This record gives sequence, structure tokens and C-alpha cells, in this order.
Amino acid sequence: GGSHHNTNIKILANGLEVNVLEDLDTGFDDKLKSSINFSNNIYAEISPSFNLTDNFSISLWFKSSTNDFPLVNWTSPNFNIEVQSQAPKFTQSQSLTCSSIIEKNYWNHLVVTVTNAEQKLFLNGIACGSKNENGPFNYNNPLITIGHNSGSYLNGAI
Repeated sequence: GGSHHNTNIKILANGLEVNVLEDLDTGFDDKLKSSINFSNNIYAEISPSFNLTDNFSISLWFKSSTNDFPLVNWTSPNFNIEVQSQAPKFTQSQSLTCSSIIEKNYWNHLVVTVTNAEQKLFLNGIACGSKNENGPFNYNNPLITIGHNSGSYLNGAI
């Protein structure tokens, strides 16, 4: 087993809370527990009880029938994971776009790794992009939104 954190997730529709999931198991047991379906301006907000360093990874499964949609937005400092023209994209100060495209209407697995000054993208187990960007990056108690960024919403599932 890995470490576990209790994190509250708010589910919102048009900015208004519609449901709260408590004590989400964020351990590393590789078991899919559930997915959240996003549509009609529904998204999730997470206020994590942990801080990230300059070395971390983010892994998620998602599916959508559209070409452009947000996945994860982290406010401190602002970084964004999204899909544009079916290609996953990770942005901190500079953008990194995956050289592969997603399979629409199927589950896709995306991993973003940040190790010291190198960022990498992996789509469905295959490396599809890397770049160097110097930090330090401070990820202190940020707000994380899933399925929403700047008026754009995911129509799909994570």
C-alpha cells in the first residue's frame, strides 16, 4: 500500500454545490473505485490537505466524445492539463503538447510527470512529449478543479 489522504471533493453545477463526497481514498492500490460523469456545467473542486514538491506525477483515466476539453486545473502556481484538438496538453509557464491523440469515446490513460526541471507526458502507456522548464514551483494548498477551466467544461468522465 501507499500513503492515503482524506480529501473532500465538492461536486458543483454552475458554481453551486450539488453533492459532497467525503473521505475519498486517494491511495495507490491501482483499483478503479468509480468515475465521475461530467456534463451540463458539472465539475469538481478539491482543496487538498497536502503540498507538492518539484517532483510529482499525476495519473488519470478519462473519456469524452469531444475534441477540446479541460481535465485538471491547479491554481498555485497555475498549471493546466487539457485536451486540444484531441491532443493532451500540459501547461505551466510553457506548454507541452502530446504528439499522440486520444481515442474519442474510449477510456484513455494520461500521466504527467514533473522531475526537477523536466516534464513528460504519457498517453496510454506511450511517451508522447517532454520539455525542460526550470522551477522552483510552489504547490501550496491550491484549489484543484477537475472538468472545468475558464468557462470551459468537460463533457465526459474521469
